[in-house]
Amino acid sequence: MRIGLHGSIANNMYCLAKILRARGYDAEYIEHPADRYPMSQPVWEDVEATLALDVVNEISKDPLREIVQQSGWKSPDWVVPPVSARYNLAFWVRLLLRTRRCPVSRKELWRFMTSQRNLISRMSSYDWLIVCGIGVVPAFCSGVPYLYWPHGGDIRILPFQAATAYDRFFAAMLRVALSHATVKGTHDPTMVECFHKVGIQDSVTFLPFIVDVERYAPRPEAGHGLLPDEILERAKGKRLLLLSARQDFYWKGTDRFIRGFVRAVRDGAPLFLIVSRWGNDVKKTEAMLREGGVEHHVWYLEHVVSKPLLVRFYNLADVVVDQFAISAYGTTMLEAMACAKPVMIYLDEANFSRAWPEFRMPPVINVSDETGVYDALKDIGKGHIDLVEMGRHARAWIVERHGPGQLGKYLPATC
Repeated sequence: MRIGLHGSIANNMYCLAKILRARGYDAEYIEHPADRYPMSQPVWEDVEATLALDVVNEISKDPLREIVQQSGWKSPDWVVPPVSARYNLAFWVRLLLRTRRCPVSRKELWRFMTSQRNLISRMSSYDWLIVCGIGVVPAFCSGVPYLYWPHGGDIRILPFQAATAYDRFFAAMLRVALSHATVKGTHDPTMVECFHKVGIQDSVTFLPFIVDVERYAPRPEAGHGLLPDEILERAKGKRLLLLSARQDFYWKGTDRFIRGFVRAVRDGAPLFLIVSRWGNDVKKTEAMLREGGVEHHVWYLEHVVSKPLLVRFYNLADVVVDQFAISAYGTTMLEAMACAKPVMIYLDEANFSRAWPEFRMPPVINVSDETGVYDALKDIGKGHIDLVEMGRHARAWIVERHGPGQLGKYLPATC
């Protein structure tokens, strides 16, 4: 069985294709030429590198091209472009039959199919598709059975857009494509509610993000050499916290953590924070730490680090800090826990239980507001939380719930 994967946020489909291939599956990752975000490129997953903060959001591959040239990295042969020679009459007839009942403008549909013909044609050459994001629409057009895994705006926002004729067309196509997915799944219970809002009442499968637990693993020596001597001196005798996520008060709730951290340090908690200096609210974060008088307990990462470097920072930290607004988790929590690191995050247990009654909550430091953060940080500083033991339980949970043993959930029953 040939498996095609398409869609990218934090390289999720590239990583999944790599794990599938390592276990003998004939899987290929179909690139998206229009996606030029640096952190969505395979090289960002494979090579130790940094990017200056001012180029992270640039729609350009130039910085990555330099990284590729310097590292000698080569794209695997199973990473394929969305092109195919299968532009024959039979292909177009099947495509038109597939979409004949779609409640959309035929003019807009023809424009879309023409603009996406390469991707649709490539997708039609597989036996099974795994897609996330807006790639679900060409997957539907391909006629191949597919699994759909949403990643955000594709199910929260786009199905409800109506400002232009194209918005209305694409919203309708998304709804059709979502309803026709052979498997609909997510690891985020808030996405289950989104499925219901677009009119899909089918059961939504729990799809765990598969973590490469050999790569993301406890390696204490990996953190050596990451911090300058002066920072090591300042951090001596303190618990090391890593806040690598972007500074975004609305989506990440990082302001709640910063306020709790300031209070805990001012009350004597021996803590040291490594914080990534990127995101919409970086200046606000810096101002809060400066005005709180705790700058001596903070070191800023001046560059965004690639995944191999991030693994080293996970291993350096005593605790990894995630997010406090969405009430669900993403790859940061999973990768850090796989490295046997406790994670501070907000998870809404009731949401998970409603979506999947059998779900077992991960062993995390679960706090939702400034007071919760403050109390947890005080306990960490006093040694009241056994961070090493919590890290062991964290890794065991990842191996069991998000390890490669769960790959079967992404495959058809006949595979």
